[in-house]
Amino acid sequence: MKNVNPTVVFLVGTLIVLVALFVPGPVGGALLLLVAAVAAALLMGTWHRLPLVGRGARLVILALLVIMAIKRFV
Repeated sequence: MKNVNPTVVFLVGTLIVLVALFVPGPVGGALLLLVAAVAAALLMGTWHRLPLVGRGARLVILALLVIMAIKRFV
Protein backbone atom coordinates (compact mmCIF):
# COMPACT_ATOMS: atom_id res chain seq x y z
CA MET A 1 0.00 0.00 0.00
CA LYS A 2 2.97 2.32 0.48
CA ASN A 3 3.89 2.15 -3.21
CA VAL A 4 0.51 3.50 -4.32
CA ASN A 5 0.54 7.02 -5.73
CA PRO A 6 -2.22 9.03 -3.96
CA THR A 7 -2.80 11.18 -7.05
CA VAL A 8 -3.47 8.14 -9.21
CA VAL A 9 -5.84 6.70 -6.59
CA PHE A 10 -7.72 10.02 -6.44
CA LEU A 11 -7.99 10.27 -10.23
CA VAL A 12 -9.15 6.68 -10.64
CA GLY A 13 -11.70 7.13 -7.85
CA THR A 14 -12.99 10.34 -9.41
CA LEU A 15 -13.26 8.64 -12.79
CA ILE A 16 -15.26 5.74 -11.31
CA VAL A 17 -17.64 8.13 -9.52
CA LEU A 18 -18.18 10.18 -12.68
CA VAL A 19 -18.85 7.07 -14.74
CA ALA A 20 -21.26 5.82 -12.08
CA LEU A 21 -23.12 9.14 -12.07
CA PHE A 22 -23.51 9.23 -15.85
CA VAL A 23 -24.32 5.56 -16.47
CA PRO A 24 -28.07 5.10 -16.05
CA GLY A 25 -29.86 2.28 -14.32
CA PRO A 26 -28.61 -0.55 -12.16
CA VAL A 27 -25.07 -0.50 -13.58
CA GLY A 28 -24.53 3.03 -12.31
CA GLY A 29 -26.13 2.07 -9.00
CA ALA A 30 -23.84 -0.92 -8.63
CA LEU A 31 -20.80 1.26 -9.31
CA LEU A 32 -21.98 3.79 -6.72
CA LEU A 33 -22.45 0.99 -4.18
CA LEU A 34 -18.93 -0.20 -4.95
CA VAL A 35 -17.57 3.31 -4.35
CA ALA A 36 -19.59 3.54 -1.12
CA ALA A 37 -18.21 0.19 0.09
CA VAL A 38 -14.61 1.25 -0.58
CA ALA A 39 -15.25 4.60 1.10
CA ALA A 40 -16.76 2.84 4.12
CA ALA A 41 -13.73 0.55 4.40
CA LEU A 42 -11.38 3.53 4.27
CA LEU A 43 -13.52 5.38 6.80
CA MET A 44 -13.36 2.44 9.22
CA GLY A 45 -9.59 2.43 8.97
CA THR A 46 -9.23 6.14 9.71
CA TRP A 47 -12.15 6.69 12.08
CA HIS A 48 -10.07 7.16 15.24
CA ARG A 49 -7.89 9.82 13.57
CA LEU A 50 -10.75 12.02 12.37
CA PRO A 51 -12.19 14.96 14.30
CA LEU A 52 -15.89 14.86 15.12
CA VAL A 53 -16.81 17.25 12.29
CA GLY A 54 -14.82 15.18 9.81
CA ARG A 55 -16.61 12.02 10.88
CA GLY A 56 -20.00 13.61 10.44
CA ALA A 57 -19.18 15.02 7.01
CA ARG A 58 -17.88 11.68 5.78
CA LEU A 59 -20.95 9.86 7.09
CA VAL A 60 -23.22 12.31 5.27
CA ILE A 61 -21.30 11.84 2.01
CA LEU A 62 -21.41 8.07 2.43
CA ALA A 63 -25.17 8.19 3.08
CA LEU A 64 -25.70 10.34 -0.04
CA LEU A 65 -23.77 7.83 -2.15
CA VAL A 66 -25.89 4.96 -0.88
CA ILE A 67 -29.14 6.91 -1.39
CA MET A 68 -28.13 7.80 -4.95
CA ALA A 69 -27.25 4.17 -5.64
CA ILE A 70 -30.56 2.88 -4.29
CA LYS A 71 -32.48 5.38 -6.41
CA ARG A 72 -30.80 3.91 -9.50
CA PHE A 73 -32.26 0.49 -8.72
CA VAL A 74 -35.84 1.72 -8.26
